[in-house]
Amino acid sequence: KDGLHIDGVTDNWPAAVAGIQSGDILTQIGDCKITEVYSYMDCLSKLNAGDEKDVNVIRNGETKVFKVTYWANLSASPKNKVLFQKYKKPSI
Repeated sequence: KDGLHIDGVTDNWPAAVAGIQSGDILTQIGDCKITEVYSYMDCLSKLNAGDEKDVNVIRNGETKVFKVTYWANLSASPKNKVLFQKYKKPSI
């Protein structure tokens, strides 16, 4: 499955407050499917301050859904320490 690997989250920021953890694989924000960094950035550009969205992640092979309330211009903030990498499920 495509998605973005979350390398880290910043304490007291929306992802951390919602329960998202380092190592989770981000797959969806609201109606936006996340397949790589460009789809992630496109999705963030459509959010407004105060929007609450279901965020789907894969953790230990299981899909989990968290409600995240977004802040203004989170993607452009230099304080945003959530780092993402393209993730592909390894073939066995």
